This record gives sequence, structure tokens and C-alpha cells, in this order.
Amino acid sequence: MAEIMNEERKKSSTHKMLKYIVDAVVIIMIVLLAILTAVFAVGMRNGEQPSLFNYKMFIVRSNSMSPEFKTGSLILVDAGETEFSRGDIITYIKDDGNLSTTHRIVEVYEGETTRYITRGDANEIDDPLPVFEDEIIGRVVLSIPLIGYVLGFIQKRWAFVALWLVPSVVIVLFIIREIMKELERGKLSL
Repeated sequence: MAEIMNEERKKSSTHKMLKYIVDAVVIIMIVLLAILTAVFAVGMRNGEQPSLFNYKMFIVRSNSMSPEFKTGSLILVDAGETEFSRGDIITYIKDDGNLSTTHRIVEVYEGETTRYITRGDANEIDDPLPVFEDEIIGRVVLSIPLIGYVLGFIQKRWAFVALWLVPSVVIVLFIIREIMKELERGKLSL
């Protein structure tokens, strides 16, 4: 009988610990998403490319780099990188506009100025114009699928407020739920 009670306590204790870990991970993910959302929204509202430290954030808007990156992915670009070689995936802006492009370097021509020939992984031909060093923003270091859709959505003012409000309400409700459970068990008193 005592063994059964001990085993049930161990299971209960393990279950509680696992629940706390899962709850903590969920809260951390919500907080990180809120921070990422805030950084992205503030950058976009200021008319700048959103960045965190030396990493600039871009939303993939086409499938030219599929299957590496799909539309709606968020990519982080190391803006401090200055050395590039064949096979690197870079983000650049041509002189003729402010539209960024993220493609793979397929050829490098060194001379008075270094020129890079790029191509999207899903494209059959190289891009028509070479990319010069001063047009390169940096090398892609990370891709997070689908997050770009969320960040694109928050560019709308009401969505930005909702994405701050919803996680805040979820966290408050979570805390209230935990307090209510402790009150029911008699471990807390008012």
C-alpha cells in the first residue's frame, strides 16, 4: 500500500514538473514573439528595415528561393558580413529602387570592383544584373517559416494592438488560473 502511494506521489510530482515546464516554455514563446513583433513593428513604422542588433529582418514575398525559403518566411540577415562567396545566400537592394532581393550567389567576378551573379533557387536563369558590394545588405543566417505572415499582418495598427493585447491577456489569465488552483487547494489564503 505504501509503495502504491509513493508511486502515485512520484507520478503526481513528475506530472506537475512537466506541466510547469510546458507552461514556462509557452510563456517564453509568447514573450519572444511579442518582442519580435514589437521590434518589427517599430522598425516598419519608422520607415526603416527592422533590425535586432546587427541582424536585419525581411519577409520573403515570393517563391524564387523555394524550397530553401517559402513565401511568408522571416529571414534574418547578418548586416555586418562583408565577405561573400559562391553559394552564399545574400539580400541586396539594387540602386534603381528600395525593393530587396534575396538570392544565391552563383558566380563571383573580382576586379576593380567585385561583382556577384545571383539566381533564385527556383529560377532557371541568372538574375539579369550583377550585384555590387555596396548593394549587399548581408548574408542570410536564419529562416523561420510562416512568421513573416504574422509580422506582415501586424503592420496594420489594430493588429499590432491585438497582438500585444492577446498575449498580455493570456498571461494574466494563466496567472489567475494558477492562483485560483492554489486557493482551492488551500495553499494560499486571501
